[in-house]
Amino acid sequence: MQFAVQGGGKSSPVFGGRRRVLHVVESYGGGVAAALGSYLAAVPGVDHWLVVRSRPGCPVALPAQARVAGVLTLPDGHLARVRAVAAAYDRLSPQRVHAHSSLAGAYTRLTWNIPSQAIVYTPHCYAFERRDFPFFGRVACLLAESVLALRTGTVAACGPREAELALRLSRAQRVVHVPNVALALDPDVVSEGGVRTGEAGVAPGVWEFSSKVRPVAVAVGRVCRQKDPVFFARAAACVPDALQWVWVGDGGPARRVLQEAGVVVTGWLSRSEVFSLLRSADVYVHTAAWEGVPLSLLEAAAAGLPVAAREIPALAALCLPDLSITPWELATTAVALASEGPVRERHRAQLAYALRRHTPEVQAERLERVYAPSSAPADTPDAPSAGGTGGTKGGGLRVAVSSKVLTHACGGNSTYAAAVYERLARRGVDVRPLWAGLGGTRGLRRAVAYGVADGFLALSRWGARDADVVHFPADTGALWRRGAVPVVATVHGVASLHHAVRRPVAARIWQARAGRLAKIADAVVTVSRSSADDLMRAFELPSDRIHVIPHGVDTCRFHPDSGGDGAVLEPYRLPDRFLLYLGNLEPRKNIQALVEALEEEPLASTGLPLIVVGAQAWEADAAFKAIATSPRTRYLGPVPDSVVGPLLRAATAFVFPSLYEGFGLPVLEAMACGTPVVTTRAGGLPEVTGEAALTVAQPTPKALAAAVAELLADDVLAAQLRQEGLARARTFSWDASAAAHHELFDSVAVRRPGRGRCVIRRGARGKTE
Repeated sequence: MQFAVQGGGKSSPVFGGRRRVLHVVESYGGGVAAALGSYLAAVPGVDHWLVVRSRPGCPVALPAQARVAGVLTLPDGHLARVRAVAAAYDRLSPQRVHAHSSLAGAYTRLTWNIPSQAIVYTPHCYAFERRDFPFFGRVACLLAESVLALRTGTVAACGPREAELALRLSRAQRVVHVPNVALALDPDVVSEGGVRTGEAGVAPGVWEFSSKVRPVAVAVGRVCRQKDPVFFARAAACVPDALQWVWVGDGGPARRVLQEAGVVVTGWLSRSEVFSLLRSADVYVHTAAWEGVPLSLLEAAAAGLPVAAREIPALAALCLPDLSITPWELATTAVALASEGPVRERHRAQLAYALRRHTPEVQAERLERVYAPSSAPADTPDAPSAGGTGGTKGGGLRVAVSSKVLTHACGGNSTYAAAVYERLARRGVDVRPLWAGLGGTRGLRRAVAYGVADGFLALSRWGARDADVVHFPADTGALWRRGAVPVVATVHGVASLHHAVRRPVAARIWQARAGRLAKIADAVVTVSRSSADDLMRAFELPSDRIHVIPHGVDTCRFHPDSGGDGAVLEPYRLPDRFLLYLGNLEPRKNIQALVEALEEEPLASTGLPLIVVGAQAWEADAAFKAIATSPRTRYLGPVPDSVVGPLLRAATAFVFPSLYEGFGLPVLEAMACGTPVVTTRAGGLPEVTGEAALTVAQPTPKALAAAVAELLADDVLAAQLRQEGLARARTFSWDASAAAHHELFDSVAVRRPGRGRCVIRRGARGKTE
């Protein structure tokens, strides 16, 4: 092993009474190098030693503020590296050995002389999450991590996904979330991924975009499989004329794929050039197939850019807004975010909130905890949540929630849960998932796992541990109670029991599960007075256990200002005037009747087309057949959230012919956009619309045709409905809904028998700090 020591050997005064941390880095470069630099700068009161193997062409260079006592070079060969780490520990006697990346973690934990409690491990993305490994290779990595977890004192997880996986591997590990942070501009730092100088790049200043004619979408990083440039190229090909697509970096053969899609590949740029480009661009695009917490994304957010990102587990766990699954969805989201307006501002506010803990101050505090001379004492109480005081109100309240509705697209139920939980968190409530670890399963395994978790085990000592209240946000949940943790269930309506759409077997199953949950719950939330009456009849519930809390509307997304909508909708090639339906495709939505109404007079003579937007739910064959055989109907499928508002504003009228709704969130969103609405009087819809919509008692094709034709023929009526709809929508608020939920949760928690505020012990093994 070669030593490059700053300040002398072992007797050097740098050791005088100071803590020592030995950092092991198997592949110095890219995000690991950037993260390590921020770690060293965050804890200046520690003498840092590095045991490093750098990537070719990527020398070790760290921020000027990072205090480094010495740098040691790892030799070639895995066994030799294990011996080198052990020898470095014997020579330096550090209090902590911090391993960065999976291989470095393996070398450190395979040593024979380093105590487990001295080992700190940051995977920066576990190897078994990589998609460039074959299946059995990932299984081998998973098994290895499970065994090596027994030799791990602390996992310093860079993000919530990494913390979740660490706890899944072994609850014997202490897990501390040490967030990655955006690095300040330091032109002297040389590293990889948009920081290297002197290579095939462009002249300084070229990327100022002072004369750009199109908004600029930019990505930063190595052109490699992990960053998935093919996904980026496909997104660029979807809207080639709407944005100028730029990739900062260089790499393998995939560079040609980018260039063939019209993407400008800059090669490596200096760090100052990268920051200049970010300040001049309009939207940052992130398409990695697997990831930890990317520094480039944090730097883009710090530069004020909105982020259009691909949905992967690590970013979903950060609760980043507007994540996309397909290249087309990513492209349309990028177009929407590139234009100034309420959508962009709402996104940036949500992005800032999601990344609020990724600050140097939080990182420094967490690293001080990790590098403390001994593990944090088990009897040190946790601090109250942000914004709370530790009392009954505010941050002291801990709510465990079923995360199924957040990780599956469940229409209005998902919108409700995300909106309420986000605002509860802003109020200082600690909202935590019951079974977050199930998010990585697929298909039947996922369905079975959620069914077991929600239906049988959710209230066990594992699921609801340390919670003050458990909330099930989507009709079904636990089948029995265990322990004294109070339960609140939200039942949105009794659509499964409606005679017009009933499926006998499914209805009986739903009634059994929802009825059982309603009976064991301390309180039942529903969304309208109509739904409350239905629940009392269906489940024989007393009225004092049912709490009506209406939904709200996100006025940042749903508003009448259409500025910037043209660029968002341009890829869809929509007509100037059209009718719009937006919602899931299932029998109770009555889409078939709406399509048939287009051929009924007096609507048929208008020739107005119908645009259908939504995902397939169940038994949608009849709806699809009607759409396919109608020359005036066009199906767009599901669209990104950023496109929904512009679609509603562009529509001549919004038609919602549902046979039953507990609430009818799309109707409220359409009214908030100033679009006149034609709907039915089923379920809770009249409570949403009031007098601000044109309604039909029986949504037959003839009745729907007559109502829509009346609206189209009367400009005064249309203008009146627009104004009344806007006024009506202003009476609904997600903030008010969250406040009502907060009050209910707190009152139920206060009624808990023998309730005392649980104290979470900081530093306890098996808990995330």
